[in-house]
Amino acid sequence: MSASCEQVRARVASQKSLLPSLYGQVDFDRMPERFTEDASEAIVKDRAPMGVAMTAYEFELVRAYTMLGDIVADAYAALMPAYSFRQLIDMLREACDHGVEHLDGAPPELVAFIRDMERIPDWRAWTPQCHPTRPGSTFRGGLRSARLHGVLRDGRPRRSDATAPTVLRRHR
Repeated sequence: MSASCEQVRARVASQKSLLPSLYGQVDFDRMPERFTEDASEAIVKDRAPMGVAMTAYEFELVRAYTMLGDIVADAYAALMPAYSFRQLIDMLREACDHGVEHLDGAPPELVAFIRDMERIPDWRAWTPQCHPTRPGSTFRGGLRSARLHGVLRDGRPRRSDATAPTVLRRHR
């Protein structure tokens, strides 16, 4: 189920109180610099690709989403005054590789970040028949190669997920 424009705007506005150290001074009512209503100034000038025109409501929804940050990841990044950048990256890698529960003294922001990455969105209802990492899954065989290469393990995101290059081969 998609969020209404009002729900997205409420989430955007909530960023000020949820993470005031990053978002407290941001004016969320101002039009974002990277957004334009004038198609002649846009990078993509065609506002009706493949003949499908965007409605005024969809346009407002895009504008609202433009101001939405990632509150969980940003809260973890906001720990930089207390931890070095390297420490934050190392803790994140350790949590992704071995599970956050195996990390001594993990900050609550890291736990929340990992739990948020593990959460399956409501709009994607995995079943045991199609979940890529659950035993007995009929979908599992398609990802066997990826699992062997360490891309997926035990359903947890791994550092290689974000850093592994995608290799495309052309079939002749």
